[in-house]
Amino acid sequence: MFADGRAAIILSFENTATPQNQANAATDGKGLAQDAIRRFAFPLVDGGAGVITDDFGGLNGWVVTANAPPETEDFLKYFTNKENAAKLAEFNNILPTTLGADVGVKDPSLASAAQMAKATRHQNFLDRDLGPNVGRVVNDMSVELVSGQMSPEDALQQIEDAFSLEM
Repeated sequence: MFADGRAAIILSFENTATPQNQANAATDGKGLAQDAIRRFAFPLVDGGAGVITDDFGGLNGWVVTANAPPETEDFLKYFTNKENAAKLAEFNNILPTTLGADVGVKDPSLASAAQMAKATRHQNFLDRDLGPNVGRVVNDMSVELVSGQMSPEDALQQIEDAFSLEM
């Protein structure tokens, strides 16, 4: 819906707003013009927790088992160094997670998102942060809310119920 111009915002749009992803998601095969897309801080709510510089989105990481060869650590250091992370950002149109590698971000729709290192706090996507069981319910309830099939109160109750089963 966002790529077709039928939704005003998309939360944490870093990769969904890139030109290629816009074209893939749009019914016309083109998506929104890049000069029509901007990133902005989510408005604060009076009396709410958090500050305007808090951030929300995804994270990348690698898992290395205890049985991995010693060269694995050397490779990860090489792969994620500033120079290589900047190249990955430039050529693959991704947001780097290595500090200082944001110099490789060339896409204007990602440039402001590359400033994540300046965030005072980062909240990982809820479906990932809460684990697969609760995360699935969060995703399902998001669809139900957007489609008008469920009230916010009922969706919240479903998420709370799923969360209570994990405790």
